[in-house]
Amino acid sequence: MKHYIKLFFAAAVAALGLASCAKEVAPVETPKDNLVTVHFGATAGIEGATKATLTPNEQETLFTSAWENGDELSVKYSNDNGTAGTKGTVSASWSTDHFETTMPEYTGMWDYNVVYPAPNTESKVDFGSTRTQKGNAYNSKYDLMKGGAIEVNADAGKTADGKNIVFEMTRQTAIAYFHLTSTLDEEVVSAKLSVTDGNIASSLVMLLDHTDGFDLSTNDLSEITITFEEGTAPKASDFQLWFNVLPTTYTSMSLEVKTANHTLTLNKNKGGNFAAGKLYKIHKDKVTWTENKNVTFFCESFDSCDGTGGNDGKWSGSIASNTLSKENLDNPSWVFENEKSANKCAKLGTGDKAGKATTPALGINTSTATLSFNAGAWNGSSENTTIKVTANNGGTVEPSTITLKKGEWTDYTCTISGATEETTITFAASKTSNNRFFLDEVMVYYGNKPAVTKKLEQNLSFEKSNYSVLLANKDSFVSPVVNGAKTPVSYSITLGEGVAQDAITIDPITGKVTINAVGTATITATAEETEEYKAASANYVLTVTEKNPTGPTTVVIDLSKQNFKNEQEIKEVSSDPVSLIFNKGSNNQNSPKYFTTGTAVRLYGGNTMTVSSSKMIVKVELTFATGEGNNTITTDSETYLNGTWTGESNSIKFTVGGTSGHRRVQKVSVTYNL
Repeated sequence: MKHYIKLFFAAAVAALGLASCAKEVAPVETPKDNLVTVHFGATAGIEGATKATLTPNEQETLFTSAWENGDELSVKYSNDNGTAGTKGTVSASWSTDHFETTMPEYTGMWDYNVVYPAPNTESKVDFGSTRTQKGNAYNSKYDLMKGGAIEVNADAGKTADGKNIVFEMTRQTAIAYFHLTSTLDEEVVSAKLSVTDGNIASSLVMLLDHTDGFDLSTNDLSEITITFEEGTAPKASDFQLWFNVLPTTYTSMSLEVKTANHTLTLNKNKGGNFAAGKLYKIHKDKVTWTENKNVTFFCESFDSCDGTGGNDGKWSGSIASNTLSKENLDNPSWVFENEKSANKCAKLGTGDKAGKATTPALGINTSTATLSFNAGAWNGSSENTTIKVTANNGGTVEPSTITLKKGEWTDYTCTISGATEETTITFAASKTSNNRFFLDEVMVYYGNKPAVTKKLEQNLSFEKSNYSVLLANKDSFVSPVVNGAKTPVSYSITLGEGVAQDAITIDPITGKVTINAVGTATITATAEETEEYKAASANYVLTVTEKNPTGPTTVVIDLSKQNFKNEQEIKEVSSDPVSLIFNKGSNNQNSPKYFTTGTAVRLYGGNTMTVSSSKMIVKVELTFATGEGNNTITTDSETYLNGTWTGESNSIKFTVGGTSGHRRVQKVSVTYNL
C-alpha cells in the first residue's frame, strides 16, 4: 500500500512530450455568400501533453494524443471590418487532420476565443458524477478547456503569414489515471472514485463566456462513477481508468472497482490535491480482488401494517391505534412489547409505557454483518428520542445508542460483530415514558445492501357505495366501472340474506350485472397482485325493489359495509335519495372516523351528522355499535328520543354533545315519503 500511495499521490506527471495535432492543409474554395471555409488546429498541455484521446507509452512517461472525428470546438470571433466590426460564434468539427467551419471573408484584425467541448443550446456541458468510457480509451467529452488567438492583417482562420491557426488550449480540469493489472479474468462493470472534504464533479457547469471558459463554482459532487459502453468493458486482468476531475484539495481518496463477482478497493488516507492541467497516475500490478459475498439474513418491510402514523406523515395525535397482527408480517416470530400497527410500519411504546421489538433468530454465519433500519420519534414536545439497539444470544451492535429525529424518518446503519445463528436484535426505548418511536425497513445483511422495491398501492373505488334500481327498470341499470385499477380485475358477488341464488348475477371478468329478481347484493372488484402492484379491492351494494311504492319507503345505510379503512375520516355516505354528511362541528381535535373496532363511524363530542334527501323525511333511526359512550345527541328540528327522530323535514342535523367521548353509529335507517 505504501508503494501505491507514493505513486498515486506524487506530483503530477512532468514534461510529457507530445506531437502536435495541427497539420498543414491545402487551400480550400470560397463558398457563396461571402463565407470562406477555414481550417483550425488545436493543442492543449498536460505538462506538454496534447488534447483529446490520450494514449500512454509503454513506460507511461509519455502520453500522446489525437483529436477524434466529431470533436467540436466552439469558436467566438470578432474582426475590425467596418465601424462596429463583425462578430459571431461558430462550431468547428474535427475531420481527419483539422477543425473545419465557415466564417466571413475578410482580411484584417481577428480576435478568437475558443472552448471545448462545445456547450449545448443552454450553454451547459456534462460534468456530473455518472460517466462512460469505451473500453480502456480516454473519453475526452469531460476535458474542459479554453484557448484563443489574435491575428493582425490576416484572412479568416489564418495567421498573418497565411498558415492555419493552431489554438493553444488550457485545461480547466485535472486527470486521474489508473492502470491496474491482476489475475482475475472477469469484465470490469464499474469504477467509482470518491474524495472526502472536497468535490471532483459538478451537477451544473455552464459557459461563462469564451474568454473566461467554463464556470466551475458549482462544485457539489464528491464522487465519479464510470461504466462502459456496451460490449467494450475491459478485463480486470489489465484495465485503464480515466477521471477528469475538478481542481480541489481533499482529505482522503478511495477507488472502488467492481466486476460481477469481485470488488477492488484502493484507499489513500492522507490529503492531497488536484491541479488544473495536470495528470496524476498510478500503475499497480497484481492488485487483489475480494469476492463479493452478498447475503441477506433478514428483511422486514412492515407493509402489512394498516394503521396510521409514520409513512403517511402523521407523527402525533390520534394515530396508530390498530392492533399489530404478527401473523401478517414478513417474519411472524417478532416479539413485541407495547406495539401498535401504524402506516406500513410499527409504532413502539405509549405515553407511559416503553416499547420494544425483538427480531427472530437471524441465522448470521459471518464474522460481521450490517444492520440497517428506518426509525423516527414521536413528535411531542416532551418526547425522548434515544433508543437502544442490542444483540441477544451472542454478538454486539455498534453503535448501540441511536438518537432519533422527531417527526421524520432517518435511515440508520449499525455493525453487528461476533454474532451466531441464534442472535436476535432488540430495538427498545431508553425511557419508560414518553419515548415512543416508529420502526420500518429492518434489514440484516453481509456485503452490499439488498435492493428492496416496495410494491405500489392500487386505490380502487366505485363512484358510489350504494345503487338502487326498480325491477321493472332493470334493463336501464348500467353496471358501475371500478376506478384506480392498475392490474387485471375480477368481480364477485355476495347476495343478501334470503335473496334467491339467481336473483342478481355478475360476469366475473367484465363486472356486468344481470338482474332477475328483487334483493340486495354486494359487488366486489378485486385487482390482482403483481410484481409491481399490491392486490386491492372495492365494493358497492345494489338494491333491487319490486316497484315504486305509494307510501313511505325506507333506505338503510349500513356504515359497517362501506369498505372503509380503519381510522378513515368519513365525510359523506349516500344511498339515493339519501345522503349523510359528517362534520367536525365544534370539535377542533377530532373529526368523524370509521374504526374496525365496533365497525362503526365514531362521532366525537361536538361532531355532527346531517341526514338529507330530496324526499320528505319522516323518520330516522340510528343503530349504535357496542362499546360506545353515553354522550347526548340532539337534533335541530322535531323530536329525537332513544336513537329515533320523527317529524317532517328534508334535512336533520344530529349533534353529539360534550367535549370528550363519542357515539358509535353503525346503521342509519331513513324513512321518507315519495
